Amino acid sequence: ACSDSFGTRAPGSGGASLGDGSSPVAFSQAITGLSPGVTYYYCAIAQNAEGLGFGQVLSFTTAAAPDVTTEAATDVGSSAATLNGTAHPNQLASTAYFRYDAADPGTCNDTFGTRAPASGGTTVAALAGSTAFSEAITGLAPGRTYYFCAIAQNAAGTSFGLVLSFTTAPDAPDVVTNPATSVEPTSAQLNGAANPNGDAATGHFRLDTVHPGACNDTFGTRFPATGGTALGGGVAQVAFSEQAASLVPGTRYYFCAIASNSVGTGHGEVLTFVAGANPPVVTTEPATSVAASSASMEGTANPSGTQTTAWFRLGDSDPGTCSDSFGARVPGTLGLAVGDGFAPVAFSMPIEDLEPAMTYYYCAAASNSAGAAFGQVLSFTTAATPPEVDTVWADVQDGSVTMTGQGNPLGSETTAWFRYDTVAPGACNDSFGARMPTSGGQSLGSGREAVQFDEIMANVPPGTYYFCAIASNEAGTGYGEIMTFFVPTPQVDPPGKKGGCDCRASSGEGGALGALLVVLFLLLVGRRRRRRPAP
Repeated sequence: ACSDSFGTRAPGSGGASLGDGSSPVAFSQAITGLSPGVTYYYCAIAQNAEGLGFGQVLSFTTAAAPDVTTEAATDVGSSAATLNGTAHPNQLASTAYFRYDAADPGTCNDTFGTRAPASGGTTVAALAGSTAFSEAITGLAPGRTYYFCAIAQNAAGTSFGLVLSFTTAPDAPDVVTNPATSVEPTSAQLNGAANPNGDAATGHFRLDTVHPGACNDTFGTRFPATGGTALGGGVAQVAFSEQAASLVPGTRYYFCAIASNSVGTGHGEVLTFVAGANPPVVTTEPATSVAASSASMEGTANPSGTQTTAWFRLGDSDPGTCSDSFGARVPGTLGLAVGDGFAPVAFSMPIEDLEPAMTYYYCAAASNSAGAAFGQVLSFTTAATPPEVDTVWADVQDGSVTMTGQGNPLGSETTAWFRYDTVAPGACNDSFGARMPTSGGQSLGSGREAVQFDEIMANVPPGTYYFCAIASNEAGTGYGEIMTFFVPTPQVDPPGKKGGCDCRASSGEGGALGALLVVLFLLLVGRRRRRRPAP
């Protein structure tokens, strides 16, 4: 029930003047310093010479970050799916979206994998209830498990659903025919690679002296005659090869790689070689123009008198010796024509989208009608770059503030900290306000994934603060965006009114009776003083 002793008085003293009429008069009071997502109870009180009047107790709940739930994916195919979720806006207009990736992030966050959609999202009106939202995604790999979560945000903050997963349906294998190697007058090694796309696959070859036009599983001779190489049921490319014998010296042969699983059959392109011809001689040269995310691979090839095509292989682990199965082929298909002479010809290939502070291994390769040849494996290391930094949020509890950020070291040892102040700095920098901690910071390691870090401050005075996350490594310093947090004034129950007996004076009938007794007491004292004779 309403009384003049519960909670906080608003305003702290005085109030709205309502006049002395006999009709209802509206009045209101703005209040600040409330906590988000909390239910508050209040009542209206008015007082005149006759005493106090009380309204009924009502309540309201302050706005908060949305509630969000990740729901199971639907319409899952080999390369597409629909992500689903529900969000409750908690009285503030909210935007809902998803994050997904082939790697499990552990817990949902707004930096892993791919955002769906890339920007914006589903709008949930401020006064809406729990609202379903979804997003169709495409370009997925078949037979692969993907992890996803629903995210929703409004002016009060960002909320994250649980991480769920789905597995795309398998598909027919993706197949690549690689150049023949070990080409002799009467034999050669046929090479290929295939991605089983999530279903157990088997690989084999077709070979003939007549070009089939396009690869198929009926032309020429099958190698082996039956069966083939088991490629497993994974989602990564697997190399396979087969020895072809009893060839006719000096004859041109055409061949292609084929792989099949329960879903279907995949075919590689048709390549050629001449039995007994000389393969090219290849040398890998040092890389040039090495930067943080780009470089140029260099090589030379002597065609040995036969039309020759050159390319490179690139990976982030040392294969020991070069082959046409390690890492990635650059370019992915075809290659650079280096002619049919008898002298070394230089060739190069620029590459981009590399990781900073990363060592890459590469080699030059070339093939002609006699088969493929490979240079030695060399390496280069890209330059370091400053870390990527995000200011995430601040949690305020009873005057204690936990500032949270996250930083991606991008391959270099990284240290992180915060800056905060009561004055907005415009943009994050390492000179405004106070540093937290005052020196050093939290080590984020040298990985290539975002690492969360936080700092706790106790007994922070009430007010509005501006803060940002900062991190540095050998290449420089990265800055997060400026965010704010508000520390409210602690709520203290107002002191009760006390009477002469050191007890609280109550309102209502008891209060009115007490006031009447005081008036009678004062009247009696006055009468006794008037009757006292003059000296």
